[in-house]
Amino acid sequence: MVIEKYGWDITKVKRVRAIFDRIDVDNNGYIIRKEILDKKTGLEEEMDRMGLRFLFRGLDEDGDGKVTFVEFCALNTEEIL
Repeated sequence: MVIEKYGWDITKVKRVRAIFDRIDVDNNGYIIRKEILDKKTGLEEEMDRMGLRFLFRGLDEDGDGKVTFVEFCALNTEEIL
């Protein structure tokens, strides 16, 4: 689905998936806010908590409190990663 939606090749999908998996610390297939704010991801060193909360809200397209891999890929299309 990601390849079709964003026109990516398999190498890019794997690269972005590796980043997603690093954040999805419980490996349930989606990211919750706590995982993004968790220091174990290393992201907190790059962004402050307010920025991370803003980022999460922007990624959670359907507002269910979870960021799926497809939603996460929207971040990469903006060349942020």
